[in-house]
Amino acid sequence: MLVGMEIDPSKMDEAADPKVNTLQLWLTAQKIFSSFTRSTLDMPKELADMLVFVHDVIKTKFPGEEVS
Repeated sequence: MLVGMEIDPSKMDEAADPKVNTLQLWLTAQKIFSSFTRSTLDMPKELADMLVFVHDVIKTKFPGEEVS
């Protein structure tokens, strides 16, 4: 089943609920993140290095937020 995850109001259809779409996007991102963290031993070093870089950038941009 396709689930809407559009959060740009100008691109949503009339039936879309922005709160539901935001939650769907958040849950999907969490699933992707969890699959990355569960497979670190199988992950190519380059991808692991990139994810560490992204983590560091996010932590710098949002210093008060908990990033793990």
